[in-house]
Amino acid sequence: RMLEDHTAASYLDALRMVQARREATQRPDFHRVAWQPFRDASAACPCCRNRYTWASTSHSRAQRFRDMTNCRGCGRVVCRRCASETRTYPRQGIVVPAPTCEECVWRRDAPGEVSVQELLAAGQRGGGEEAATC
Repeated sequence: RMLEDHTAASYLDALRMVQARREATQRPDFHRVAWQPFRDASAACPCCRNRYTWASTSHSRAQRFRDMTNCRGCGRVVCRRCASETRTYPRQGIVVPAPTCEECVWRRDAPGEVSVQELLAAGQRGGGEEAATC
């Protein structure tokens, strides 16, 4: 994972995220999602109701934290298996696909997500650059 995190593509994605976040905060439709701290998470994932470490051989506190992630759509702490789908959230400045919980994947009105109608409207107005990042 360390080598994957230090490739040129990873750095480019990080720079794109910073630029998109800065631009998103200036827009009137900017949507900030409050992330739940790991220390406030329940003993089980709210999506699958399993312990976070159910698939790990170790059940240490460190392993529990490695098996957790925040959904970028709603901010809740969920297990990594329940956040295996990825989505972009342009209204939050997240233009690189990021972990999204199963509930947000199925919700059509996930906070910060751009709807299909908005993408089509942006394409008709000539805003294809933004539509292409979604």
